Amino acid sequence: MRIDTVRDRITQFSDALARATAPSDAIALLQAELHHIGIEGIDFFGTPRPVTEAGAFREPDYVVSTLPESLVDDYYAFGWDDICPVVDLAYGSSDATLTSSVFADAQAGSKRREMWDAMRDHNVEHEINIPLSDDRYVRQISIYTVGRSAADAARFAEARHLGQGVATQFIYAYEALVHHNGGTDTVALTPRETECLQWVSTGLTNLEIAARLNVSARTVKFHLANAMAKMDVTTRSQAIAEASRHR
Repeated sequence: MRIDTVRDRITQFSDALARATAPSDAIALLQAELHHIGIEGIDFFGTPRPVTEAGAFREPDYVVSTLPESLVDDYYAFGWDDICPVVDLAYGSSDATLTSSVFADAQAGSKRREMWDAMRDHNVEHEINIPLSDDRYVRQISIYTVGRSAADAARFAEARHLGQGVATQFIYAYEALVHHNGGTDTVALTPRETECLQWVSTGLTNLEIAARLNVSARTVKFHLANAMAKMDVTTRSQAIAEASRHR
C-alpha cells in the first residue's frame, strides 16, 4: 500500500474518531476500518499506573477482545496469563512486535509453546502487538488476521502498517471517551459475556459463576471486564442495568 494512501486513510480515520461520542462508536469505527483492509481481530487493554495496589494488580480501566472465547477460556484455565510474553511487551517495550517472533524461542513442552500452539489452532497466527505505555498508563493494542495460509500471511503483511496506524490513533481516542464517560449505545455482547452477566444478576461471585460454567474465576473476570468496557460502565450493578436496557 502506498505511503501517501496509508497517510490519507489514517487522517480520515482520525477525523471520524473525533466525531465519536461513546467508546462503542470508536470500536465500531476501528473494526470497520480494519475489516476493510483484511484484519479481523482486536485485543487491547489499559491500566493506570501504578499497576499494583496493596500488593495486588489493579483492575484495568478497559479491556476488549474479539479473540475466540474458547481460546480466552484456555488462556486463564491453563495459567497462560501468568507467563504471557505478549502482555509483557506492554510493560517493557516500545516497539510493535509480531506475535510469531515473541514465541519464536518457545521450547517444546513449555507453557509458552502450549499457548502459541493453541493460538495457531484457533487460526490466530498473524498478529502484531503495539505497546503504547507511558508514565501514566500501561496500554497495548493487538490486531490480527484469522487464517494460517500463505495468502493470509500476505494479506496481513500488506495491511499491518495501516492497521498499526489506525490502531494507535484509536487507543487514545477510546481512552479519552472512557474517561469522559461518553454516551452509551447498543453494544454487542458475546454469548459468554451475556451468560456471565446473567449469573451476576443473581448475586453470584466470580468463583461461583466459574463453578457453574466450568471455567476459572479469572476467565469469568475477563468476560465481565470485556462486557463492562463495551457498555462503558465501571461496576457490576451498572453492567446489569445496562445489559437489561439493551435486551
